[in-house]
Amino acid sequence: MANRDDRQRFYVIMRNDMASLLQMGKASAQAAHAQKVACDWFAQGNRPSAADWQAWERQSSHGFGNTIVKGASLRRIEATLEALCAMGVPAGIVIDEEYPLVDGDVVHLINLPTCMWAFGDADELAPLLREIPLL
Repeated sequence: MANRDDRQRFYVIMRNDMASLLQMGKASAQAAHAQKVACDWFAQGNRPSAADWQAWERQSSHGFGNTIVKGASLRRIEATLEALCAMGVPAGIVIDEEYPLVDGDVVHLINLPTCMWAFGDADELAPLLREIPLL
């Protein structure tokens, strides 16, 4: 079995119930937002697993470790987030405050939940995340 440092994972669960979020550019941007939100969350002192986050950063010489991107509906994301938070897992939702919604020639900038992030031991998170497919 891998040691605990090697089992740390950063998960992004992208909404798969919106066609625009299945485009590589949009999904990539939202995944970047998810990591920024998570980094800010840890920087604000929300560090129940600071040693694990640092272990994740040491998984590569570039300061980041294994990241897994999956896809689920907003309903599934909200249920998964609730279950993870109940377990005490560092996790959160990403709300893009200016998500562009195009309607004809008009672009509306709306407040939209786009994805969630979670961080932790892959083995411990597997029961909740294994059934969510990779994006």
